[in-house]
Amino acid sequence: MRHGVLVQGLRGVAPCVALLLTCAAAHAQAGGQIVSWGNDAKGSQGQSGRPSASILRYTDVACGKEFALALKSDGTLAAWGDNMFSVCGRARELSSITQIACGQSHAAAVRNDATVVCWGFNGSGQTDTPAALRDVKQVACGSNFTLALKLDGHVAGWGLNSDGQRGGTDVRGNPLAAASAGDDVQILGATLGRVTQIAAGEAHAAALKDDGSMVVWGSNDSGQSTLPLELIAAGTTLRQVACGAYHTVALRMDGTVVCFGAGTFVDVGAPYRHWGQSITPRGLAGVKKIVCGGFHTMAVTADDALVAWVLGRRRRFPTKTSTTTAKPACPTCCRVTRMVRPNACRGLLVACGTRWC
Repeated sequence: MRHGVLVQGLRGVAPCVALLLTCAAAHAQAGGQIVSWGNDAKGSQGQSGRPSASILRYTDVACGKEFALALKSDGTLAAWGDNMFSVCGRARELSSITQIACGQSHAAAVRNDATVVCWGFNGSGQTDTPAALRDVKQVACGSNFTLALKLDGHVAGWGLNSDGQRGGTDVRGNPLAAASAGDDVQILGATLGRVTQIAAGEAHAAALKDDGSMVVWGSNDSGQSTLPLELIAAGTTLRQVACGAYHTVALRMDGTVVCFGAGTFVDVGAPYRHWGQSITPRGLAGVKKIVCGGFHTMAVTADDALVAWVLGRRRRFPTKTSTTTAKPACPTCCRVTRMVRPNACRGLLVACGTRWC
């Protein structure tokens, strides 16, 4: 991987990739290393605040805007990059952790007793973990909000709620702005349940349900919360969902990928836009895991290769007031780049941030 940077001192992980202006991947095998590339203004690639040497394996990785975390097999954390708001320093003090997630400048983790700890920037209450929150199995961090998936399949949220990203929607589909921190997410006025996995973007979120369907809520300024028809059709079953800053990606059980939101819709002249359009990256099949960064997506394929693609720009059709006659160009998110050769990523853990890989 050209232009990669080895994060010194990290052991127990084979090739690791940190991407999306802040993304990381780690191969869970002894004797491996973590490699990153992209923006390194705050040492998010491991050039500063390097983790100490360890012979432990790593079981999870997560990236914020300019920092990254790695979960060790003993439940402690390695952290590097920008330490503003003590986001890295606090992480190194924690123990008994089973899962981690990063927002723009904050982080959250699930402890082995199914409780949650949050730390870092708290400008919108995103680290004010509800006191009564218990029985959590997964956390997800948006830019300035936090979600927790509970063992009963319900989702709780706290932090910024400007677009209903941590509260959901009322019976009319409007953002549930009045939701209190820690309340269960509501979709069309009903409590969201039977959820098996959650993901969070800049100001929107997605959930995978136990029947293979998905639900998306929050900001929809780029169509990232409008499900395309192929994901609503009967018989469609999903394996995983992921959120970028302004786009959403769904992995189907057949190994194909559907992207919607920023870079995937056609702007036909403001204020009219065609929401619900989607793009399936060309030549991409056999995917077994997806990860979104701010403006890009990565996938691990069945042959253990690592591929990536980025968002395209919005394109306009000619309008009555426009003299443009050129047809819209194909968004660049259709163009898949193979980052790591086949069979090189077995057991790879991948996380994406905002400015580096």
